[in-house]
Amino acid sequence: MKIKHYIQKTFETTDAYAGIDSVEKRLRDNSFLVVLNESSFIGILTPFDIIESPHNLVIDCLHEKPRIDCE
Repeated sequence: MKIKHYIQKTFETTDAYAGIDSVEKRLRDNSFLVVLNESSFIGILTPFDIIESPHNLVIDCLHEKPRIDCE
């Protein structure tokens, strides 16, 4: 079974150096945010990341996530 038909193409994004307080509401509403640095993908921020690493900047809270190939 291929999952590419189920992959969402548009996501809520945030800057890697944004403050956690500035993304808190959007993170609650969307359950995750795609983190970018000058339009380059850095990672995915979830509420769990903030619980595990409570820092002030988004980039400091990120944790590695498993990657899935859409094919």
